[in-house]
Amino acid sequence: MKQHVQLDVLAEPGKNSSVWVIALRDIPDHVACGSARKRRDAEFKALERLIRCIDLDALNGPLGEIIRNVLRINKGSWKEWILVAAFRNMGEKRPTWAKRIRRATTAEEALGIDLVLTTDRGDILFQLKSSDVGVKKFLVRKKPAILIVRFTDNDTPLRIITALLRKAEQRHRRIL
Repeated sequence: MKQHVQLDVLAEPGKNSSVWVIALRDIPDHVACGSARKRRDAEFKALERLIRCIDLDALNGPLGEIIRNVLRINKGSWKEWILVAAFRNMGEKRPTWAKRIRRATTAEEALGIDLVLTTDRGDILFQLKSSDVGVKKFLVRKKPAILIVRFTDNDTPLRIITALLRKAEQRHRRIL
C-alpha cells in the first residue's frame, strides 16, 4: 500500500482563531495536531507528536521522506527529527543521566547548535555533520562547548544516537 501524508490547516489567525492549528495525518494510522502563533511552529508541534507514534524504521524510510517533503524540511533538519525520535525510542536502554533531547531553538541554531541533550548535570550541545568537509568548516568557527557528531546516509538512527550518547557521556563526566 502506498503511503500518504496529509497536512490540514484546521484554524488560522483571523478566521475565528488567534493561532494556527495544523493536523498532520499519516493516513490511515496516525493523526497529530499542533497549534502556535506561527504556522511553521504549529507544523513542527504536529510533527513532534506524530513522530512519537511512528516506527523509527518507517521514519528513516519512504514514509519519512514523504513527511519531509510535505513539511518542506531539508535533510539535515530531518536527521535531527529522526534522532529525537531515536532517543525517545531507546526506552530502558537510555542512560539514566540523559533526561531528554530536543532540537535547537532559532537562537541556538544561530550559534551552531543542532540538538540539546538535557542531563542531570546540565545541557550538552551538539552539531550534526554529514561530511568531513562540513566538520572541518565547523571546527574553524566551533565553540568548544559544542560537540560534533559525524554520520553518513548509511548510518542508522540507532548508531548515530549511540555515538551522540557516547560523546555526551564523556562530557557528562566533566560537568560538576
